[in-house]
Amino acid sequence: MNMRRLNLLPLNRRLGLRREVMLSAATKFLRGVAFGLGGLILVGALAGTGLWIMSETMSRSTEVDLQMELSNYQRLRVIVSRENAVLELVNDLAKDRLEWSLVVANLLKIVPPGVTIETMNADKATSLISLSGSALNRSSLVVFEDRLRVMPWIEEVVAPRENLMSRINPSYTIQVVVDPKNVEVISK
Repeated sequence: MNMRRLNLLPLNRRLGLRREVMLSAATKFLRGVAFGLGGLILVGALAGTGLWIMSETMSRSTEVDLQMELSNYQRLRVIVSRENAVLELVNDLAKDRLEWSLVVANLLKIVPPGVTIETMNADKATSLISLSGSALNRSSLVVFEDRLRVMPWIEEVVAPRENLMSRINPSYTIQVVVDPKNVEVISK
């Protein structure tokens, strides 16, 4: 059984706290990666410098040792490349993340009086929100559908005409496809 927690902080404060937490975590992560990469680069530079000095001072009999140092340096370069790839992946994930709390909060703001949402399901993979419930009358339901259709962060609204069969207390199901590229419009 999922326990839902209700956050009573104002939306601006929640957004501010969320941004602070994300910024702090991202800063800490990036600082750790930067120090790690800096250390790896320093070690790589020292190893490269050491290889150069050794090649100048050593005789041909130590060529095997030199090859070992060169392979160590190459391993360090591979490690640095992997760390850079991880850093790029983290940046890409953070950039394309959909903030469902913003979407749901703004969705609830446009629900007109007389419309009750009984169930709401969201699918992260398809950015689809399924709503079902009832309304006092068809007019309230039509207003709700119209409000959904004009939202810039909603790509598509699927509302079957069966929703409007009853004049009084119609039950409804509506599916809304969220456009992840336009969700930042919500926070402005």
